[in-house]
Formats: sequence, structure tokens, C-alpha cells
Amino acid sequence: MSTATESRAPGRGGLLPAFAAVRVRLGLVALLFAAAALAWWWTADQMRGMDDGPWTALGTLSWFVGVWVVMMAAMMLPSVAPTVALYSRMT
Repeated sequence: MSTATESRAPGRGGLLPAFAAVRVRLGLVALLFAAAALAWWWTADQMRGMDDGPWTALGTLSWFVGVWVVMMAAMMLPSVAPTVALYSRMT
């Protein structure tokens, strides 16, 4: 009887592994945002001085993010949809 109560005690494991996993994921998300910001800065720097002919302007950040979201949806949703469906069936 005392073993069941001890296994649910907050200091004995409990939710600590879950919180550790969340911290790792938050770090990964922060790293991905930093990489995206660096890539945006590098792209804008490389485009500086290019010919401003038709279709060469990089555009504003909001335009770039909008186009990027549409492109990611078009490329990733067809391949991730079966995986999401399988995961939802399993859970």
C-alpha cells in the first residue's frame, strides 16, 4: 500500500520527465526560430545590390512568411497527413 503512494509522489519522478521533455522541445523551437531569423538576414544580405528587375525583390517579412506558409503547406501536408491520421487512430 505504501508503494503505490510513493510512486505517485511529486518528488519521485512523477511529472519531472514530462517537464524535461517540454524544456527540450522549447529549446528546439527557440533554436529553429533563431536559425530562421539568421537565414532571413543572410538572404536579405545576399540580395542587396542585385538587379531590381521583375520578380527579384525579396519583399517584406510578412509577404515572405505568407508565401513560406503556403509553400510549406503545399509540400508537407500531403506527406504528413497519413502519419497524423495513423497517430490519431493509435491514440
